[in-house]
Amino acid sequence: MPRNAPRRRTRRFVASVAAAVAVTSLTGGAASAAPLPTDAPAPGISKAMANGVNVRLLGTDQLIPTVQANNDGTIHPFATNPANAIVADLPDAISVGVVGQVTYAYPRDTTFHPAAHPNNLLVSAACSGLIAENSLIEIGNTGDCSSTTSPSDGIRLDLGGIGLRAGAAYSSCTVDNQGYWTGDSTLASVRLVTPAIPPFIPEVTLFEVPIDPDRNFGIDLGIAQVMMNKATIIGGAQDGNLITDSNLPLPADADGVMVEALDVTVGGALGVETGFRVGQSVCYKSIAAAPPQIPLVPKQGVPVAASTAAGLLGLAALGYRRRATAATR
Repeated sequence: MPRNAPRRRTRRFVASVAAAVAVTSLTGGAASAAPLPTDAPAPGISKAMANGVNVRLLGTDQLIPTVQANNDGTIHPFATNPANAIVADLPDAISVGVVGQVTYAYPRDTTFHPAAHPNNLLVSAACSGLIAENSLIEIGNTGDCSSTTSPSDGIRLDLGGIGLRAGAAYSSCTVDNQGYWTGDSTLASVRLVTPAIPPFIPEVTLFEVPIDPDRNFGIDLGIAQVMMNKATIIGGAQDGNLITDSNLPLPADADGVMVEALDVTVGGALGVETGFRVGQSVCYKSIAAAPPQIPLVPKQGVPVAASTAAGLLGLAALGYRRRATAATR
């Protein structure tokens, strides 16, 4: 493993986000919830973004607000999103469960950095997804994510002919200014089902999702296409490409990495998508700020420099006249 590559440890410090249930729909436009090129931070800034869930209904997204943290390198021990990461308005498809989403952006010095990045600077970390009621979502000292509880079927999401039953489903990421990154997803007691239609048709389990799936693990269930623990490059020539090996840094021209815990699509082949995405965590690689441009002659020194230059020119002219007079004698 490269010397600067992330290392994993198990000790945790906690930044908890409590949450509350609601079923009011908050509808966004048809634009994707994916990060935009304009979301990338300015040079010298560490930045992370998190979005817990996105429901797509016939090609239209039902979005919840994305949270983010930005650090210009001077905020200690880290910058984080506002404490009200509780999401009050969830898509109607979610009848049980709450959203957890939290972001950290670390300063230039390494004193407070997560253990995964002990030597590199301006780390960002994000954690997002769905958790059970009365649960907490946490970022550990490695930047990994965990929830305090994950009861079976603590999350229920039904969208047409497909449903989600889960104890917890969330993703996390970290990245530093050298492009070394981590990304992982936890899918606790997650099942994809066809919802019951009382009183005659019972609920049927289509697929039991592994709790710790391999990165970029996909499966076609016929009724739906499922992608788990998806890691994607953001920005640069490989924008949108999947990435697997976190022992290697991101491409030099990449802006960052995005990790999604679970993406389920129904009807994508018809060009009109219905489905849902759970746990979108985005971590941006900080680009070094350009050094300040120092003029050869400071602005406040221009009058002095000008008078000095004039004096030198005058002395040179006087010396020339004296040599010319001596030559004619």
